[in-house]
Amino acid sequence: MRAGGAEFLDAAAVVGTPKQADGVHLTPEQTKALGEAVAAKVKEMFPN
Repeated sequence: MRAGGAEFLDAAAVVGTPKQADGVHLTPEQTKALGEAVAAKVKEMFPN
């Protein structure tokens, strides 16, 4: 997705809200999902 002429990844759409007790940090599962989404976005932006 592009927003304002720049590439954009909506992290909230990938992981939702933080699930840790502090309400700020991501769980290991959320961190993995976000990392995979970022990797996929970078591959999309820079294909071979």
